[in-house]
Amino acid sequence: MSDRREETWIWGHHSIEAVLETTPELVLEVIADKGGLQNLPRKLMELITESGVTARELGSLPKVNADGRTQGLMAKLKHFPVTTWPKFEDNFRKRLQGKKASQWAVLDRLQDPRNYGAILRSAAAFGLAGVFVTTREQSPLTGVVAAASAGNVFRVQIIEALNLKYVLEAARECEAEVLGLDMGKQSLDEGLRESSGRPVVWVIGSEGAGIRPGLRESCTRIVSIPMAPSVESLNASAAATVAFYAGSRSQA
Repeated sequence: MSDRREETWIWGHHSIEAVLETTPELVLEVIADKGGLQNLPRKLMELITESGVTARELGSLPKVNADGRTQGLMAKLKHFPVTTWPKFEDNFRKRLQGKKASQWAVLDRLQDPRNYGAILRSAAAFGLAGVFVTTREQSPLTGVVAAASAGNVFRVQIIEALNLKYVLEAARECEAEVLGLDMGKQSLDEGLRESSGRPVVWVIGSEGAGIRPGLRESCTRIVSIPMAPSVESLNASAAATVAFYAGSRSQA
């Protein structure tokens, strides 16, 4: 499991605005480069003031961002707002048993933090109820993930599970549709039509290996996104975005 005591940094206006709007109690401090605080957007400055978070200026910001694009603003967090499968399982089952239309995602060992962040951004955009990740071979939550998600890492429920198969078994026991996104006989649209308005759990495999065989067997069906013959596949974040959009349309 991730260490809840570890402090971490995020950067950029979108990420810091999002955490101050949703979970300001996680912010230890906000720092800006020299003269930066007085030039912040009004909304962001108001959020900092209302939250009571300490804000200060430094001559140079900590070197924790490899690409250096901080917009002159960083924040130190206690940890990211993540829960665990044992704590969330009852909630998950109750929500699925309610039979209301909802979408969830299970990410099977996403390695690229930018892909991870892009998927979280799409999950927020299309109203996913939660995103499950494994605690092994999965890109950890970092400032890079937060930046790639445009701050939406703070607007999506993220659940860590030691074994993702438990999540899929619970989903199937509650009669949710578990759709593995990979090369399959059925198209994505056909799979959604057969879901008959039930909650949908998307399974998205790693960038290189795809969905592991054990998780693939736990899917109710494997669906694929129809594409031009000249294109072999989409990357994980692009495929997830298409699936989440299609799912939101089918459940509207």
